[in-house]
This record gives sequence, structure tokens and C-alpha cells, in this order.
Amino acid sequence: MAVFSDCDSTGTNIKSSGHVTFVFGKLLDKNTYIGLGGNQGDMITLSPNYQFHGKAFPMNIKKTAYKIFRGFYKPKGYIVKSEDTLIHSDNYATAGSANKKIRLDSLRTITGEKDD
Repeated sequence: MAVFSDCDSTGTNIKSSGHVTFVFGKLLDKNTYIGLGGNQGDMITLSPNYQFHGKAFPMNIKKTAYKIFRGFYKPKGYIVKSEDTLIHSDNYATAGSANKKIRLDSLRTITGEKDD
């Protein structure tokens, strides 16, 4: 899991809230990882919007919300296995190609959907 904090555009004013994502893969042409996004546009997606360079980055086009990468974490007691490590086949030309590979482009959720 990758953890991000909300912050201002400079990354100096860190807020207590933030965001987590499961790392799914990496883009071929960048040092950008693809994260599993939840219920964005009422759809589960893989997104390259997460930047891991340690500087503040905008999370929306209007640049009204910024995040900063805090680190990779694993649940306490979880033992990282070899299959948890990214390999060559986890590299994608685009996040769209990753979505198509695992058919996430066809999984829709319902607005406000909750687990029971």
C-alpha cells in the first residue's frame, strides 16, 4: 500500500487526512506507479495519478487539492512474498491498458454503494 497525505501546493503544510492506494503496477515511460482507485466516477479504476517523487502534486485538474507521498506500508504481521514484488509484466504503457488487461473497464459500481 502507498500512503499519501493531504497538503498545500508546496508540500510543507501537511494535513492529518490523506489517501491510500494499493500499488498495482508501473508505467513504462515514467517513474509513476498505478494505484487501485475506489469508486472514482462510480467505477473501480487503475489510476496513474499517484506520484512517488516526494513532492506535492495536484490530485485534480483545478489544482485545488494536493497530496504528497509518505511511504509504502504493509499490514502488521504481513510477510511480503515474491509474488508481491512488481515484475516486468506489471509495467504498462498506460493506465488504460492496465484497466483493459484485468477488465476493470467493465466493472461499474453504484453511487453511494456500501458494504453490508
